[in-house]
Amino acid sequence: MQRLTTALLDAHLLCRDALRAALEAEGSIEVVGVGASGQDAMRLIETARPRVALLDLDLPGRTPFDVAESCRSAGFATSIVILAPSPSDCHIDMAMDAGVAGYILKDEPLVKAMEAIKLIGQGQLYFSPAVEARLKRASGEERGSTPLTHLSRREKEVLIHLARGMSVKEVATELKLSRKTIDNHTQRLMAKLDIHSRADLVRYAIRERLIEA
Repeated sequence: MQRLTTALLDAHLLCRDALRAALEAEGSIEVVGVGASGQDAMRLIETARPRVALLDLDLPGRTPFDVAESCRSAGFATSIVILAPSPSDCHIDMAMDAGVAGYILKDEPLVKAMEAIKLIGQGQLYFSPAVEARLKRASGEERGSTPLTHLSRREKEVLIHLARGMSVKEVATELKLSRKTIDNHTQRLMAKLDIHSRADLVRYAIRERLIEA
């Protein structure tokens, strides 16, 4: 029987090794590559072409959403799965916009996560129950308007990178955009959020659970 090829991306060595061991012990899953950043994710997807790529939400460098969008634009068959600590509405919205195949919370039982990965490998979608509940709520009723709802996906990505302490030049390099484009995104998102300093930007991102404190 052909095994399901996967790539595993997590910046934390202990978590990465533990999940890799669990995946390989399952028997029907083959880990074809591991990495610790968004750049590693793109490299592995381009070279190993795994059927499924598991990306930690807080990967440094290119965000999982940017990786998912790039894979979709390039026509890669790899299904992107985000592994997240909590069901943030903003992150879920960004994941849906980027076309991910799965959004698995880290408090899922391991056996359930394995089942989800195999379902995704068969071309299905999987979202943890708490994520599914938020998606149903959002589709069934108008979500309350917040400043974040007025940001584009790219503006949210720029916000996350800036809040992580990256300079405009570094963000431009990561997202493969011009510095002027990032400057424009930065000015628009700060105007929409009514934020005028880097310190306030970081505090806002932490409060909205876009980055960890």
